[in-house]
Amino acid sequence: MTLSSPLETEFQSRLGYYFDDPLLLRQALTHGSEARLPNYQRLEHLGDAVLDLAVSLWLYESNPDYTPGQLTTARAHYVCERALAQLARKWQLQYVLRCSTEADAAGVRESNHVLSDVTEAVIGALFLDTHNVFQVQSVVIPWLKQIV
Repeated sequence: MTLSSPLETEFQSRLGYYFDDPLLLRQALTHGSEARLPNYQRLEHLGDAVLDLAVSLWLYESNPDYTPGQLTTARAHYVCERALAQLARKWQLQYVLRCSTEADAAGVRESNHVLSDVTEAVIGALFLDTHNVFQVQSVVIPWLKQIV
């Protein structure tokens, strides 16, 4: 098993979760411009669905009087690109994102779109590492509450 880099270890400390499989985290933090490495895109796809479920479940359980429309509106505030990019900055993902020199020069580390995608990829990696949506909630929801 590959050990985490010092930056990845520092990130896990900030996150409040240490990956059993550090390769999942490494993939989640790798931009597609690093063509020789597995990148975050598949994990992003999974993370998007897991995040929707985790936030939906949390809102459902913590707001018993909300209508379906209110639940949908509330969820949208937590899972939108703006909120996820803010979360990425809180997690300081821009400093641990692996990307090519060209992509770095083009500003991918500061792109809300990329940071949002990487946040979803980290959530997907967290789910694969735990196979537990409740563990994902325990890590992610406290951070989201600070932003939205």
